Amino acid sequence: MKKSQYPASVVKLKLPMVNGTLDIYQVVQKELLPTPAKSHYTFNLRDIGKVFLGMRYAPAGIEDTDKLTRIWAHECLRVFHDRLTNEDDREWFYKMLADMIEKHFKERFGKVFAPITRSTSRADTRGDALRYIMAGDFMKLGADNMQYDEITDENAVFKVMESYLEDYNANTNKPMNLVLFLFAIHHVCRICRVIKQPGGNVLLVGVGGSGRQSLAKLAASIEMFSVSQVELTKSYGMTEWREDLRQVLRKAGELDKRVMFLFSDTQIKKEGFIEDINSLLNTGEVPNLFEQGDVSMIAENVRGRAKRDGREGTRAQLFAYFVDECQRNLRVALVCV
Repeated sequence: MKKSQYPASVVKLKLPMVNGTLDIYQVVQKELLPTPAKSHYTFNLRDIGKVFLGMRYAPAGIEDTDKLTRIWAHECLRVFHDRLTNEDDREWFYKMLADMIEKHFKERFGKVFAPITRSTSRADTRGDALRYIMAGDFMKLGADNMQYDEITDENAVFKVMESYLEDYNANTNKPMNLVLFLFAIHHVCRICRVIKQPGGNVLLVGVGGSGRQSLAKLAASIEMFSVSQVELTKSYGMTEWREDLRQVLRKAGELDKRVMFLFSDTQIKKEGFIEDINSLLNTGEVPNLFEQGDVSMIAENVRGRAKRDGREGTRAQLFAYFVDECQRNLRVALVCV
């Protein structure tokens, strides 16, 4: 915060943010236990790190303490709340988060979130204010330096999203005829937030036909990622799958292109597909995917970039650089029911 030249009044919030995040983490770990229906209700120290990773993108030099508090609350919602699967758990989290704001930041919840409730014209309730809070880095169309910030104007975000959708449809041979209602825009904001972060892979859960893939494609377009998908046929097997993976990884690591690999659970024809995706998520590569000739070619093609980055070396070192570039440029979006 000091390096970003925040004023002293805002720097004072560092302890409330740290203590509030730790408090939320401990309460969530105790109260939201995994069950057979909620097996993914598992939280660890990475979640605390993700809150502050999101805070790192907050505008430098911000002076409004209430605004920083709202951004902190937004990041807590995205890290913890977005994992919740039913309305009772979400309402419980809203109440708990509102209590934490008043406990640690010593401010009335209604005062801190007044801009949100005014802009949405909704009742000044804790659930409404937290449910409709948004943030993103895409509000200034065509800006070279995209600034992550809270979004308080619903009318403006509708217009911006419509513009992005028009741009997407104008540059693709498969246009999307989408109706962008508020709930869909919230999901686009969330996907954008995830994929802009290092290693930001995303799991999209919902019923078939709910627009998960379409919203992922729109978010990828906004964040300037190209989208790669597999085309299943009756004869599609591990050979074709591995070839598709090689193309995606070479595009990301060798050609230095930002790529979203969009994959659906309905495309899992063989168990090996999941094993490869698991390796990709954990290490950034799939073991034994490339032949030795391909490794040599990749090493030579990335040598120039590696040299500029101070990473020139042996073939193995250059391939390790290629893997790091894959992790930097590649995002996996897994669509499940």
